[in-house]
Amino acid sequence: MRSANAPAKGAFGLLGAFLTVSVMIGLLLAGLALPGAVAAGTATRGGVDFFNSLPAELAEPPLAEQSTVYDNTGQPIARFYDERRILVPLTKISPNVQKAIIAIEDSRFYQHGGVDTKGLLRAFVTNQVNDGRVQGASTLTQQYIKLRILEEAVTSGDEAGQAAALDKNYSRKLQEIRMAVGLEKKKSKNDILRDYLNIANFGHGTYGVEAAAQYFFHGASAARLTVPQAALLAGLVQSPSRYNPFDHPQAATNRRNTVLARMRGLGIITDADYQTAVASPLGVKPQQANNGCVQAGISAYFCSYVRNMIIKDSGFSALGQTETDRSNTLKRGGLKIRTTLDSKIQIAAMEAVKSRVPIGDPSGVGTAAVTVEPGTGKILAMVQNREFYPGKDLKQTEINFNADMATGRSQGFQPGSTFKAFTLATWLAKGKGLYDVVDASRKSRPFRDFEGCDGRLGGATYEFGNSEGGEGGQMNVVDATRHSVNTAFVDMASKLSLCDIAKTAASLGVQKAWAYDAGDCQFKKGEKPTTALPDCTPSMVLGSLDVAPLTMASAYAGFAADGKYCAPVVVLSITDRTGKQVPVPTSSCTQALDPNVAHGVSFALKRVLVDGTGSGQGIGRPAAGKTGTTDDSKDTWFVGYTPQRSTAVWVGDNPNPVDGKARKSISHRTIDGHGYGTIYGATLAAPIWHDIMEVASDGLPKTDWPNPTGKILEGSSVKLPSVVGMPIGDATAQLAAAGFTVEVSDQQVPADVGPDRVGGTSPAPGSRIAPDSKVTLMPGDGKGAPAGGNGPGNGNGTGPGNGGNFPGGFPFGNRGNGGGQGNQLQPPLIP
Repeated sequence: MRSANAPAKGAFGLLGAFLTVSVMIGLLLAGLALPGAVAAGTATRGGVDFFNSLPAELAEPPLAEQSTVYDNTGQPIARFYDERRILVPLTKISPNVQKAIIAIEDSRFYQHGGVDTKGLLRAFVTNQVNDGRVQGASTLTQQYIKLRILEEAVTSGDEAGQAAALDKNYSRKLQEIRMAVGLEKKKSKNDILRDYLNIANFGHGTYGVEAAAQYFFHGASAARLTVPQAALLAGLVQSPSRYNPFDHPQAATNRRNTVLARMRGLGIITDADYQTAVASPLGVKPQQANNGCVQAGISAYFCSYVRNMIIKDSGFSALGQTETDRSNTLKRGGLKIRTTLDSKIQIAAMEAVKSRVPIGDPSGVGTAAVTVEPGTGKILAMVQNREFYPGKDLKQTEINFNADMATGRSQGFQPGSTFKAFTLATWLAKGKGLYDVVDASRKSRPFRDFEGCDGRLGGATYEFGNSEGGEGGQMNVVDATRHSVNTAFVDMASKLSLCDIAKTAASLGVQKAWAYDAGDCQFKKGEKPTTALPDCTPSMVLGSLDVAPLTMASAYAGFAADGKYCAPVVVLSITDRTGKQVPVPTSSCTQALDPNVAHGVSFALKRVLVDGTGSGQGIGRPAAGKTGTTDDSKDTWFVGYTPQRSTAVWVGDNPNPVDGKARKSISHRTIDGHGYGTIYGATLAAPIWHDIMEVASDGLPKTDWPNPTGKILEGSSVKLPSVVGMPIGDATAQLAAAGFTVEVSDQQVPADVGPDRVGGTSPAPGSRIAPDSKVTLMPGDGKGAPAGGNGPGNGNGTGPGNGGNFPGGFPFGNRGNGGGQGNQLQPPLIP
């Protein structure tokens, strides 16, 4: 309740306000630069000094503007912003909007010099009547200044500055007034209007009229807004929340109509235009914000990889020296980021993944696929059967299964037999051949059989078996590869150096997905784990280390590109808000392998798709690849390539179980309604690879790799001479003289010769083996060679047979047909 002398106080307050405003108007008319000596009296002189001491210049750093990420054709896939803003020139803002905002906010905008003296006097008097609460009188210029000061405080994280910019007091008003007059001496009215319409807050995270038009009217442009649409947006700037048309449609309608009435009153629109406009519905239809990767749909994980690379890779230092700086630039810099994404392949990859293991499948099985371009490192597609969201169920995660810990927060997966390609490449690089015969019979070896960078390993016994191929005995390297025989590759590793195998893989970009200790011998005391491959872990040969699918796709792309490895790249170009090109890192390519070695790897891996563990998954053009299956089928893979595309597919148990339990086998589960038995790399991963690669290769020329030379085929091996039919003693002496280690088997084989003579050998006659290899002599049983047929002949039938497959040595010969001495065919160069 007011006191009895309230009217007197009000009268004195009004008088004081009048005198204060009179002084202010005098200052304004005098240009805000009266010298203190001219002012009469200490109070007046002090007021002038104070006013002249206020900042006159407004800092106008670039406004925060959203950055857009595009695919390789220029189609947008995601946007990043703190403030959803799209800067546009005044020529791209409808005159309806310009007139509406001036009508309701500052009708004398084109007449005053930054401060409306009539409005200022009226506001001061009104404020005194309302107990000094500061209201109104702000011109568009003053509002722009306030928004600019607020923007700067928000950008710098200055909370006190933000509060000061919004504080309603005379000091803040005086600062706005001084800056407004100064600004209008520097900039034209149209420039100020343009800048105001680009900075104003319209609510729902939209800043600037272009973003507001797109959001409230579902993609409309500011250039084409109608009178009622313009009036709605103009009414929002006073209070975006109070007049929110989605939450408060009636209040929004009333506010729009108020703007329309003001436009009619000022003669901007006719009475007929007014009647039509107020009768129209609001017509709002939101265009959902596309901020960040959550809204990027099937490209969300690719988007996430792009974001992480820009922020974490110092190669993008042109956007900022620190990760925080680069993150801010991404969200506020108005960048246009052109990426390597091929949307056609991306769509096909997502369909291939979902058709085998749908998103949210009750089985909990996870799937990821990534495609890169050999020779450039460009990532063309990246998908997984999850929704990009920080959820807590099996269908949602922000972890990128295709990437590693640094770029996707993933620990990777054991690649299984897909890692064998690096042992194969090392084997060939060391002068050994594809048709060298190796021993696949042993399932345990002492650690001393293996050599690391520091010499022979120490330790207990390494035990292993065959998960995909069940073969054993003597076989050549091509057979070992196409049948994925673990025991054969461990034998190969024992004849090489684990150090060299690790170096070969590393030269193709292979590293562990996260820094962990893969064995007691990898790190010396006091050293921290790294992502480097160990050289002292025999199980590495069979794919026991955690590796990311992107790593495997890029490494196999090195085989595809004649041994040239290119580090993966995801950004083609970046332009800033001015259209200037920003330097971006390009792919670093190195010749990791001799081209002939790479061709030898491809030669062997092509057989996987022809008659190996991946048979039936060919794509109608030259292609090579490798299946992979880990213990208990927790992880299954197919990694394969053509000369132009390389794709890695992983299918395995959910790597981020919500129940915290350990990962387990995916075998014997029902997936997408289909019951499965034991799941291998060929079961789901290979068909997914097939579907992706058919689309990824569409329209590309059907090219092949050159045939490997004889050296790659034969290596340092020698052809095993035939001693079949000779007395065992003579045969032993002849082979020993040639440098072979000879043993005689207790097992007799069907043959025309008796137990005192050689009925067959392992490896078979004609096989190419190392000069010091072991040869087993098998006595004949004297009962004659078996009848011809398609069984596993021994390569020593008694007719014009062409030799068996085992122990006949070469996979290309026909089975023994009986009727004479079998003749081993030399393998053709092209499978």
